[in-house]
Amino acid sequence: MQSYLNLITINDNKNLIKELLLELVLQPRINALKWSKITHQTPNIKIGYPGLLTVNKKLLKSS
Repeated sequence: MQSYLNLITINDNKNLIKELLLELVLQPRINALKWSKITHQTPNIKIGYPGLLTVNKKLLKSS
């Protein structure tokens, strides 16, 4: 599948990409691990990104 460059609005800035990954992927996992130690529960989390499925369906229909 090829990217639609006109839909990409983030600059190719390494710092912004690192910040995005930290906020969306790493930090939620780190927080889950921290709270699992406090609550004595497993650190399993499921993270969904609203609108992602809708965007993918639209892209698939247009191809």
